[in-house]
Amino acid sequence: MFRGHCVDQDVTCHKAYDDDYGWDFFIEFPPDNNQTGPIDMHPEQLCALVQVKTTSNYRSMSVPLKLSNALRMAKSPQPFFLVRIHARRGHEPRIFVRHVWKEFIADALKAGRLADNRRRLATHRQSVRIAFTDADDHTSDLLGFIKSEIEGAGPRYSAAKQDILDTIGFETGRGTIQMTVEIETDDDIFDFLLGRRESLNLTRLEQVSE
Repeated sequence: MFRGHCVDQDVTCHKAYDDDYGWDFFIEFPPDNNQTGPIDMHPEQLCALVQVKTTSNYRSMSVPLKLSNALRMAKSPQPFFLVRIHARRGHEPRIFVRHVWKEFIADALKAGRLADNRRRLATHRQSVRIAFTDADDHTSDLLGFIKSEIEGAGPRYSAAKQDILDTIGFETGRGTIQMTVEIETDDDIFDFLLGRRESLNLTRLEQVSE
């Protein structure tokens, strides 16, 4: 079904026959023939990686995704989209789309951090649920939505995505540092803060990232 939409709109669609890297299709939008100026200065052809999940369950509005794939999608510099197709006999299919952008990236990184804190490092054996809402229904404008999302991120898509990766979750700081020092009296602390003492005996230092 997804490939059929691409064919109908002249979007080149390459299928991944081995889903080892979290995507099912690599799509390329046709070049914009209305560009002006020197050819070598025209913007790159828009492209995206897409993972497609098909289900007949109309009750659930979320899909399970391997944590390894969710992290790979979040960290990829390329545009990435998760497509959920509701297809049930006797009903018109509905197509939902999530752009791997701020909310998706935040959910993936948070799940990865929680797994790391629990020392559950085999991310391919864990999953995270990605939720969809009615606002994600793009049955009538599937590829138009994908294209507009890529264009909406600006000409430096990869840099904008990397900025999200570098800053999301750190809005209130990078974390906390806890340390223990060995002193004989409280005056040792005050003398150090006032510059009357050159050093203190540090016995423990621990950084806890946000």
